[in-house]
Amino acid sequence: MHWVEQWHNGLDSFTLHTSGSTGKPKSIEISRAAIQASVQATLKALDLGPGTRALLCLPYDKIAGFMMVVRALVGRWELWVTEPQKVPLEKADHFDFAAMVPYQAYASWPRLPQVNKLLIGGGAITPNLATKLKEYEGMVYHSYGMTETITHVALQQLAPQRQSFFQALPGVSFTADDRNCLVINAPKLQVHELVTNDVVDLRDAHSFVWRGRADHAITVAGSTYLPEEIEQQISWTSSAIMVTAVPHSTLGEQIALVLEQEHWPRPEELYEALQAVPHRQKPKTIYLLPNFEYTPNGKLQRAKTQELLVKAQPKIWPYT
Repeated sequence: MHWVEQWHNGLDSFTLHTSGSTGKPKSIEISRAAIQASVQATLKALDLGPGTRALLCLPYDKIAGFMMVVRALVGRWELWVTEPQKVPLEKADHFDFAAMVPYQAYASWPRLPQVNKLLIGGGAITPNLATKLKEYEGMVYHSYGMTETITHVALQQLAPQRQSFFQALPGVSFTADDRNCLVINAPKLQVHELVTNDVVDLRDAHSFVWRGRADHAITVAGSTYLPEEIEQQISWTSSAIMVTAVPHSTLGEQIALVLEQEHWPRPEELYEALQAVPHRQKPKTIYLLPNFEYTPNGKLQRAKTQELLVKAQPKIWPYT
């Protein structure tokens, strides 16, 4: 963590790298003043004071891990660091605060109650994880943000009560472009008119419902569907899933479901999991891949997994 020393030495700006989960990784320069503003907003929003016992289980060379360390330095926390792994709560330690990706949060159940306040970011909350979080007695938040916004600029409470929308942090406001994609303004973070590819239903200038990524959209016979919205309706528990597009001779594209599955699923389970999906959105083909592609901190890499699908000639589940 060479930049910890740089922080102590008063460095004015830091170079960080995006994860590559939604595109090609790139370097971004972030000012110390903007980082300080982000830290203070998080400490206030989550009520994390001096002495907070926190767990860092994300890569600290990426923005989420970097900011956990800076929050600990500025907020005078007691920070415990573990290597990024699927189940970071293997020991019986208790923490006031931790941040995880959905992959880690789901895999860590039932140890999650060891954390009083949990921040989940870096991906959508699956229906199965949302169901488990209903039993959670602490506070759980889903974060919305990116490297360019110095992690989260909006939070959605998942437990003990679940909000249906993301609420902006103080000093942050939103608009939407003609694609219904979110546009972010956060002057204290030095973010001005940042146009995203996140399709949203904008409630007002300070809250929105996230629907999916415009660059993941599937067009079937002139109608457009968002894979993330379809995934939210599939209550599949046995493996990771990904809804994607595959070529079709007459429709252009058709909707397909990819399962990360080492063992053949039971037909009755699979059919039941798809019952809630409307007919027009229901996958017409189901593929089985041994493994998906993930970033080091567990984010699904859709583009690379799609490449695997093209190259691997995977098993096809008989489904109509």
